[in-house]
This record gives sequence, C-alpha cells and structure tokens, in this order.
Amino acid sequence: MRSEALLQRCYDHLAAHPVAAEMTFADGFLTLGAGTRLAKLGAPLDEPRLAALLTSAHGGPIESMRLRRVRRAVETWRDGDRALALTHLALSRLSKLADPSEGARRLLLADSLMNAGVAPEVIVAGLTDDATSGGPPAAKYSPDQPRVPAGNGRESGQWVGANSAGSPTSAPPKGKPPNLLPIIDAAYQGNYHDIVRDYVADSLRAAGNTVLTEVPIAMPGNPPPPSARIDILMRNAVGVLFVIEIKTGDDPPFTPGQNIVYPHIAPGGIVISPDPRVAQVGLVPFEFWPPVEAVILYAPGPGSPTVIVPMSDLLEP
Repeated sequence: MRSEALLQRCYDHLAAHPVAAEMTFADGFLTLGAGTRLAKLGAPLDEPRLAALLTSAHGGPIESMRLRRVRRAVETWRDGDRALALTHLALSRLSKLADPSEGARRLLLADSLMNAGVAPEVIVAGLTDDATSGGPPAAKYSPDQPRVPAGNGRESGQWVGANSAGSPTSAPPKGKPPNLLPIIDAAYQGNYHDIVRDYVADSLRAAGNTVLTEVPIAMPGNPPPPSARIDILMRNAVGVLFVIEIKTGDDPPFTPGQNIVYPHIAPGGIVISPDPRVAQVGLVPFEFWPPVEAVILYAPGPGSPTVIVPMSDLLEP
C-alpha cells in the first residue's frame, strides 16, 4: 500500500472512532487509542507486536519490565482477577497516552504497517536510539515534549506538567491527578500518598500493632548498594513482620531502587536497614532481615476502591 493511502486510512479511522487515552479491556481485547488492539485475551501474547505498538504509541523505547507488567495484566484479566489486572496496567506506566490524538495516530500507523508485512523489529528500531538514529526517538514525533532529566528529584518525587519543560511543580490537588507526563526516578504522586500512608499506619497502631513509617532499606554491596524507603514496616501482635508499600495516583511507578530492592524483601537474608528504629519491631540495624510478608496497597484517589496485592505479583527478582 502506498504511504499516502495508508495515512489517509489512518486519518479516516481517527475521524470515525473516539480516541481513548487509557488502555481498556473491551470485546476480548486490550485496546488503546482509536480502538487499536494491543493483545487478544485467551490467545498467546505476541510480545514483539505489543512492543512495537507501545513503542509507537509513546514515541520511544519501552523497558522490558513495563512490557512484562502489561503482559501480566492481560494474563490476570484473562484469569478473572480484574482488580489485579488494572493494577498491573497502572504500574506499567504505559496505560495512558500523554498526547492521545498523536499516540492514537502512531498506533494506527504501526498496526497498519505490521498488517502489511513490516516486521515489529523494524518499527521498534526506527523509534529507538542507536548509532545511526541521529537523535532521540521522541524527536521524530514531538520535538517540544518536555522531558524530566534522570535523577532530577528524590524518591519522594514531584509531578511534572505538560508545560513545565522538566521543572518540578507543586503537588496536585486532592482527587484524581491531572493528565501529566510520567515521572522519571520518582514514585511519589502528591499529598494523597501521605494521607493514605498515615491513615493506614494510625489504624494499624490503634489495632495494637507496632508500626514504623518511612524506613530506609538497602542491599549491602560494593559499589554503594541500591536503596529504597518503605512506607510502612509493621510487626503484629503474634510477631509477624509486614511491609506495606503505598501507591496512589493514575500511573504510580516504582523508583529504580525499589525495582531492585523490593523483590528481595520476601525471600529474606538479603535486605538490611540502617535505621535504629527497626529494633522496635525486633530487627537489628545493619543485619539481614528474615523473610518478610510484603504487599502493595494501591489507592488511586479519594473515593476509589483500594487494591491490596502481594508485592511479588508486581515485582520479580
């Protein structure tokens, strides 16, 4: 098919179909944009095709961990656990298009090219950085799109708005956060996170548990080890330890440190904490933790259902 005809078909499709900014499970498929089908429920997942579509939709390379979360969303939805599936989608940080119209157009083009016989790898190669790319992939589609430099911000993070050009903004108001760009190296989605953390911690204390908040943890090593900060560390009345990580907002990410350290909490024998407060729950500072039950409490926003899932369901060692 000639390129002009291909483009015209895409524009005609866009004109005739509503554009969804977020991934949706509908009619047996995971869809995005103007109804582009990313994956079919109940069928083997075509991961190269999915990678090509999402790379096109977001205008740049997609981390394998984020693709894995989308895959697990499809698997868990198919198995009937819809709450967990939606949690996987949210934590993939791929579920929402920063520019729905442009993302939908690129999705349609990529889908049409693959249907015409173009290999998914060719589409991905055209959008990702390599020695011959001559520039960042996103520049081919949205040269003015703001970017957040890696490491610009601490673990508590900041929202970055579409007009911020990478500068931090104040925390969003209570309620559903605005449609903003993903955060780089940050996991904190505004004041609501702290409200949920403190509410859960106070409730657990009132029930007779020993509760600590904002506990630093690390994996010893040389060079300096990766580290993270857990929201809640608790020992219940019968001596069982729990870690509770709070995630809020539409697209709550994990920091790089959390991605490395958190999967090693449950097995035990790998994680330590330098915080002297851990003695209150029977741990010794700088000594390896035993196996600890770890969960994610996902609270999108006020009035939204809360989902609790094992941390191992969302992070793999």
